[in-house]
Amino acid sequence: MDDPVKQGLSVLNGMAKMQMNVEQGAHLVYESVDDETLALLREETWFEFLVSKDPECARYKQWYAELRAQVLEWMTQDAAAEATAKP
Repeated sequence: MDDPVKQGLSVLNGMAKMQMNVEQGAHLVYESVDDETLALLREETWFEFLVSKDPECARYKQWYAELRAQVLEWMTQDAAAEATAKP
């Protein structure tokens, strides 16, 4: 399994299966995933992309939806902070 996205999804699926706190998964994603991949969460087809990488994700759609919402919130907060910090 050389694909880092698949590796990450394997970890996240394990977290979802164990019904771990979504915020923990969101923190893991937000801190370890590159900006280009994070941007995929803004796309309408974000979940289809996840399922195409690892079909097991389909079992945890609600968990991933909550994770996505949290990550997008942090992305928005960071973008606003960066915008106000620029002279």
